[in-house]
Amino acid sequence: MLRKNEKKTDPAEEKKAAAKEERQQTPPNADAAREGGGNQDAGAAKDAKLPSLEELLAEPEIKAAFDAKVQEAIAAAQAAQAEEERIAALPPEDRAKEEADKREQTLAEREKALAAREMKTEAVDELAKMQLPHELADCFNYESTETYQQTKETVTKAFRTALQSALNERLRGKGAPKNQPDGAGVGSGKAKGKTFADIINENKSRR
Repeated sequence: MLRKNEKKTDPAEEKKAAAKEERQQTPPNADAAREGGGNQDAGAAKDAKLPSLEELLAEPEIKAAFDAKVQEAIAAAQAAQAEEERIAALPPEDRAKEEADKREQTLAEREKALAAREMKTEAVDELAKMQLPHELADCFNYESTETYQQTKETVTKAFRTALQSALNERLRGKGAPKNQPDGAGVGSGKAKGKTFADIINENKSRR
């Protein structure tokens, strides 16, 4: 039973009254401040946009590099066009010979590139057998079989010598000989019954 003169309150009306009272107590610029803070991230992202081409070319070094690339591309295009015009002006017999020579040159370059890839694959396999890093294959010259063999021998020997010196320094005072012939015990099969991998593993365990 409701008492006399006591009114029943509506929850919805109470929420509206509370919201109205909160708005009356909020400073006039509070909403604007909250809205401004929410837009700060968007403004920062907008300010951090990439520079335009004109802004980049305003830098002397960038402009010089850009101009050099443009001139290089123009020169290449002009040279290609001049070559086409030269071949087109040739008699039919000479033009056919030029085109045949170009095809042969292109085929020879492809065969040379294929041979180089095959030699590099062989080099990686041989380095693995010698227990040497496969990255040494990048130091070999694959212009021909002769240059490949020469550079492989030179590079592997230099690597073995340098590595042996490093091992001697690290193992000095632990019973290892201070001096050995170049490449002895390094990537050459066995050294006193131990492989190169065994020496490296023992060296790691003694650190």
